[in-house]
Amino acid sequence: MSAGAREKHPLRVAIVGGAGEMGRAHSRALSLASDLPDSAARFVKTVLIESDDALAKDAACDLGWERHSTDWRMALDDVDVDVVDVCTPPHLHATIALEAIARGKHVYCEKPIAMTSTEAEQMAAAAREAGVTTQLGFNYRGTPAIRLVRRLLDDGRLGTPLQFRANYQQDTAFYSRSATWRGSRATGGTGATSGIGSHIIDIALYLNGPITSVCGLQFAQQADHHWSPEAERRHLRQLDTSGMWLARFENGTGGAFTCGYLSAGASNRFAFELDCTKGAVRFDWAQRDVIQLADTAAPDTDRGFRAIYMSRLHPDGLWRLAGMGNGYLDATALQFADFGRAIAEGRPGTPDFDHGLAVQRVVDAVADSANTGSWQLV
Repeated sequence: MSAGAREKHPLRVAIVGGAGEMGRAHSRALSLASDLPDSAARFVKTVLIESDDALAKDAACDLGWERHSTDWRMALDDVDVDVVDVCTPPHLHATIALEAIARGKHVYCEKPIAMTSTEAEQMAAAAREAGVTTQLGFNYRGTPAIRLVRRLLDDGRLGTPLQFRANYQQDTAFYSRSATWRGSRATGGTGATSGIGSHIIDIALYLNGPITSVCGLQFAQQADHHWSPEAERRHLRQLDTSGMWLARFENGTGGAFTCGYLSAGASNRFAFELDCTKGAVRFDWAQRDVIQLADTAAPDTDRGFRAIYMSRLHPDGLWRLAGMGNGYLDATALQFADFGRAIAEGRPGTPDFDHGLAVQRVVDAVADSANTGSWQLV
């Protein structure tokens, strides 16, 4: 170790569901987070758990884990494990997280936090009582450009929020197999509203504060043009493939949200706009290294939006040169670095299970509103 270098606290990790797409992303992000110069933790990839032994063995070898297992409870009993990373489908989140918390482990859990607000309440309460650090995988808020928006709000540069708008569209329902866990209410929660809508709810809460009530619609549709009316969808308990809702925020502002899995050409379109009294910001994941900023104090000749590209001068910017590019893995690694610092400092993660509960309550309220046709309190 070079003179003056800060020693990083080792955290031994067990990942449950480590061979899936998200588990592999977490594995790579854990390594990158450990390498970040301001990271307080060095994540040690200790054990990868999967239901199939051959799958677990291959993934552990590919991704650099010390060992593999098919028994997640045995891994949780391992006194050497400090952190449990839950990368399973949502219906398993509560069971695994609650048992990990009961053993005094810190828990990083993929979103959505759980299947229902009731499960989320149990998880948040257990974490508070045990005093462990928890964090949710709302990794988009790790994006330096979005963190800059939060700083502009904190510094008063944007003034008072007026209106928030967000959408998250994908085309995955055209191409993915419906037989996966995402296609079942028993394992997939509430479909698009939960699966990707929870991301835009998270950003709304992060930037604009608590949501107090919602009025929403949800639809279950298919790529073959089959239309499932809401009454039929509710009767058959189908998962929504798209949702839209209006929201009232605690600060007196309003918001509009859309999400869906059947937007052709929208491979992963995550975008939001925030209007304020001193300006406005726009963000689009397709140009994730930049925010568009409009300033009402600018001269008449400079009205409109201008691009600000991220560099090390901005919050958690990774690159010295603006425009070098921050990607999905970078944002996830920055989230894990946040988690490591929170553990080292003995404080909640950001966002923690209490925040995950707040998001889940909005998700559930949107579903209730779609079912009743009325505004619902969150």
